[in-house]
Amino acid sequence: MTDAFQDKLQQAYELIRQNQLEEARAILQPILMSQPSADAWWLWANAVTNPEDARHALSKVLDLDPSYQPALQQLEKLNQLYPPLPEVETGTFEYSTAATAEFESAAPAPVTEPDFLTESAAEQPADMLFDDTRADVLIHSFERDTEAGRQEQAALESEVWPVESGVEEAAAAAPRGVAEKTPRRTVVLRRVLLTLLVVVVAVGGVLLVQNTRQQEQASATEVPAVAQIALEPSSAVQAVLEAAQAAANAATSQLGGPAAVSFEARDNVPTLLLRVCRTVGRDIPAALDAAMGLAARYGVSAQEEIGAVGAILIDCERDDTLLGAVTSIDNAAAFAGQTLEQTAFRATWSLLN
Repeated sequence: MTDAFQDKLQQAYELIRQNQLEEARAILQPILMSQPSADAWWLWANAVTNPEDARHALSKVLDLDPSYQPALQQLEKLNQLYPPLPEVETGTFEYSTAATAEFESAAPAPVTEPDFLTESAAEQPADMLFDDTRADVLIHSFERDTEAGRQEQAALESEVWPVESGVEEAAAAAPRGVAEKTPRRTVVLRRVLLTLLVVVVAVGGVLLVQNTRQQEQASATEVPAVAQIALEPSSAVQAVLEAAQAAANAATSQLGGPAAVSFEARDNVPTLLLRVCRTVGRDIPAALDAAMGLAARYGVSAQEEIGAVGAILIDCERDDTLLGAVTSIDNAAAFAGQTLEQTAFRATWSLLN
């Protein structure tokens, strides 16, 4: 591993220690795409907060280095607290230098916003070496979150609600006859309210299930609507969009799902953008290569009017952006003209969140 990558890993490590997880992930993501290592995946496991994200990152560490003891211990603890779902495979992608025709499917969870990272001061070394020394100081406290939830639940169960306290005070101050009737009325009122609550919850559950099924059915064939400002294409650009759409329909197996081609303004730049509706998997980077290559080949046909090309891979079931990139039309023209190789073309991309 070069000194430049070691410096990047050290920088990400310091950010994690300061609980600046989003900044740490921004540094680690390009490293995992171009030069993954067990240490980089270990840092990624400590820069995410979702148990499934942590699980597939730890599994990747052990794929690269089965003797990585901190990852073995943390994965065992994680599986005890949050058993993996049967339908989810705890893996993540391996980045390749070129798009391939066949892709292997997997299902890592999306990255979520950070809300936990704990480390023991007694375990922290003075420095972090990523070649030989194991980073055993970054350990998530899933037990802390679980115990905190139990304490909150116990506090709620033991709390005396103001309504009940008010009833007791009124009963003590009222005449004897009124005091005897108040508990009975309270019991009846509670039963009525409980019945109404059960009905509301049942109806809400039915509506939620129906809405979820409708969304799942729609997401299987539909690409999310354009988020940026759509532009009115000229006849030349319209012809390019139609040709690109036909090519995307024919390349569904390479892209991983249905795609929609649009012409819109991104940062005030007229952009040909390819949105792909697909599931998560290890082939995400390779699929982005294929989508960007398609956008580049067709975008240069109207480069007088198109200033950039881009592609976004979207998990339509969760309405979540998996990976996206955009580059200038000049870089796209160089790639389409075979004067810019895939690796160099990829280096010109600006990643989209």
